[in-house]
Amino acid sequence: MDKKEIDTEAMPITPEMEKHFREYLLGHIKKVVSFAKALLDSGYIDEGVFEYIRDNHDRSKLKEPEYTPYVRRKWFEREGQKEMYDSMGDDVKRAIATHVVTNGHHPECWSEDYKGFTSDEPCHVIGMPEESVIEMVCDWNAMGLEHGNTARWWYEKCRNTRWIFDHHTEKLIEKWLKNAEELSL
Repeated sequence: MDKKEIDTEAMPITPEMEKHFREYLLGHIKKVVSFAKALLDSGYIDEGVFEYIRDNHDRSKLKEPEYTPYVRRKWFEREGQKEMYDSMGDDVKRAIATHVVTNGHHPECWSEDYKGFTSDEPCHVIGMPEESVIEMVCDWNAMGLEHGNTARWWYEKCRNTRWIFDHHTEKLIEKWLKNAEELSL
């Protein structure tokens, strides 16, 4: 273990940490669902896509092997905990990798060459379904609210550096970013 890395796996989870995580996650899901609802109300998506997002978005984070590491991750992200967050152990890195390859709203789920959370190499995203792109754009909008930026900003920042999208997926992303922007999401 690198001398700067802290053994986060050995740190006990407290009720306060769990409460903090659940409040964050439920708030995040609520934002994602509100963006999906705006798309539904505007006729951009149908009830089935909305219900899928409402019932499934990020729910895997409430179960192991994601739950405990994500509780730690969100706890360490708190103000004044940046050093702890920057030195996350392998358990948190594995949880992030598990989440992004098993949840269709993450581009990594649609890549055959994703090398993990710490890789500097972009992964090639091929054939991401439209429903997954819609959920991803809703997620990016929610994250934009949480981090003071926008879905478009995140896409431009990560496109061709974190993800290389096939032409069809890129066109879908542009379409759904535009739809969201038209609704001022």
